[in-house]
Amino acid sequence: MPFSLHILGSFLKKHRVKTTVFGLTVLSIIGTSQVLLPKESSLLSLHPQNNKTALETNPQTSLSILLNEQAVVSSLPIQDIQFDLVPGSQKTVLFFPQIHITPGTDSHDATNNQAEQQQRETLQVLNTITASTPLRLVMLEGEMEGPVEGQKLRAIQKKLSVHEQMIAASAQVTQALQQSPYSSTEVHTIQKELDKELRRSERELLLLGAPYLMNTNPNTPIVYTGAEQPTTMEKSRILVREHLYLQDRLAQVRQQTPHTSSLGQSFLSQNTQEQLLQQYLKHISKPAPSLVIFTEKTKDLKLKKALDHFISLAKVQENTSVPTRQQSAPSRANNPYASLSSAKQLQELLTKNEQEIKALVLEQRNKETAENARKLLEQTSESVLVLQYGAKHEEGLRRELLKQGMSVVTVKTNALNK
Repeated sequence: MPFSLHILGSFLKKHRVKTTVFGLTVLSIIGTSQVLLPKESSLLSLHPQNNKTALETNPQTSLSILLNEQAVVSSLPIQDIQFDLVPGSQKTVLFFPQIHITPGTDSHDATNNQAEQQQRETLQVLNTITASTPLRLVMLEGEMEGPVEGQKLRAIQKKLSVHEQMIAASAQVTQALQQSPYSSTEVHTIQKELDKELRRSERELLLLGAPYLMNTNPNTPIVYTGAEQPTTMEKSRILVREHLYLQDRLAQVRQQTPHTSSLGQSFLSQNTQEQLLQQYLKHISKPAPSLVIFTEKTKDLKLKKALDHFISLAKVQENTSVPTRQQSAPSRANNPYASLSSAKQLQELLTKNEQEIKALVLEQRNKETAENARKLLEQTSESVLVLQYGAKHEEGLRRELLKQGMSVVTVKTNALNK
């Protein structure tokens, strides 16, 4: 049975929501709920238990029922769900527009706060869906066409496992603190340091991408695949770097302040760099210096043992790197346009560059991703593909997916509006 138009029609009639099929108007369900999970919530709390009444016989039908349940949608951090239905289509793309980590930045840079929240919300939605609907196929922005490298998946799994161990170790420290002779102020201080380490670990995981953290059944593991063509990605990388160079040089010529977040800390004065470095070391050193010092000084053997275990896990987490294709931010020292002093000429080059970016970075990648999604679904027995891709691609990518004959369900979380 294809994506259930009958079920969808019944819901729309009941709730008086306007809809149409591919080529006409589309349905929007607007949710008003805020994020239910506090920032300090563990990733583990984002994983609901599996629902034994799952409609596993037809993921498309199950997905339709779930996302048309007003009680479910209103309880999630969803601002909008849009259904674009292709009559008779046996394949559906569950599309999550995303905010990803800013290229050239550390995951703990404040620039990435919105991205962290958006990935957190996406994970909550995905795990709610997987509790009743099997999702076994995922396609990701930034990864090359074909299966995601096993080395990366193993590294992510290790970091997730260590994070879960850190949560358990933190609970042991808390228990030891409660039985120790330390004052409530000292206990509160250590607890804050533990929480900071857990938040740091959690943020790193979330910014890797929510789909990597979603619930899975060991008997039916998720297949992660890339959406990108290598040639197009390399050309895109060159165009984007050129755009940043042109922006910076134009700002210099016009005596404006360049966007330091775009071109890296090499644009900052030496004093500013040193100040930022000191702040960074003070607030997010791994593990927190005060935690290490306290552990060395305490004479409570049970507490010391628990803290040593937590700190050792934090160090393992720090030293476990995940392979990434992220490029470093360009430096002003290497700007190929440094010799140009005509604002008019630079603006003309920038305009041309932006046109090329639209054609390649947006339109060409949208087309290639849609084609890759269709091929992948045709090669498998799965009827639903989870696709996570940049929010700026939303309209164009959805249009290309529909051209390939697939129904599209676009889920936008609250953080996209911030």
